[in-house]
Amino acid sequence: MKKIGEELSKTRKEKGLSLRDIYQRTKIHPDIIRSIEDGTIAEKMHPIYAKGFLKSYSQCLGLAGEDIADRYGIKSPPKSQLKEKRETPEAKPRAGAARPKANFKLNIDPEKILLYTKGAGLFLASILIVSVIVYAAAHTFSFIKGAFAGRPEEKRVTIKAPAVKPDAKTEAKGASSSGALKKTTIEAKKKLPPAQVPSGAGAEAELSAPMPADTREQPAKPVSLLIRTTDDVWMKVKADDEVIFHDILPKNSSELWKAGAKIDLWVGKAEAIFLKLNGQDMGSPGYGVIKNIEVRSSGVYVNGKLAKAGS
Repeated sequence: MKKIGEELSKTRKEKGLSLRDIYQRTKIHPDIIRSIEDGTIAEKMHPIYAKGFLKSYSQCLGLAGEDIADRYGIKSPPKSQLKEKRETPEAKPRAGAARPKANFKLNIDPEKILLYTKGAGLFLASILIVSVIVYAAAHTFSFIKGAFAGRPEEKRVTIKAPAVKPDAKTEAKGASSSGALKKTTIEAKKKLPPAQVPSGAGAEAELSAPMPADTREQPAKPVSLLIRTTDDVWMKVKADDEVIFHDILPKNSSELWKAGAKIDLWVGKAEAIFLKLNGQDMGSPGYGVIKNIEVRSSGVYVNGKLAKAGS
């Protein structure tokens, strides 16, 4: 057996094949190949398996596998012996007897382990990339939604100046001034003639004269509105009920809009914009978020009330 194993080893080396090359071609573990070449294969496993490995190894080297197996001296046991062995019950170990140690080796392929490791790394990397993309999309959507929803209304803080207590000289001077003013008022009342109360139809017409109408009901005139910003301001602009702007107006920018009758504004930070209506400075319309600013040639109306009169 050892002689045949040496012949197989010599043939393998002449062909320039290593144990790993034979393993890649036949999937026979290098330890088994060494056992074949050492002539100890029959001692380590059942003859059927030993003969199969020997035939595969011989055929890989270009030799007649069946002839090599016969020369090696490995013969398959008769079928009757195999049948009797299968039917014989296994002997149970006695209590307290030492159990035989299992003799096996773990067949691990380093290339497969490396391949599996790379696959797991690519899978984890793809999950990380998808998570980053989803997080960035959600953050961007939240920022856009917050910008179009307007900014929270800011509270106006009024600071009261501390009261100053006048000294004795100031009180005396104020008292003398008040007395002189009171005396002058009494003398003026004496010189005034008695009030003339109108009577008759003319009086009724004069008393029932109508109050002046809302300036917004006057005939519409063209509107030219210049807006200047001191900070980034979100706003929505409508000219004659048609939306012409819906975005964030950057800091230190100026925009001119025109309309036939009116311009409606919805701003997120009113204190950061200054209006100029038909060439006339109107100042800032207020503070915080204001949804209803109506600009006409007659003036600026905030929530239905006239804030600044125009031309």
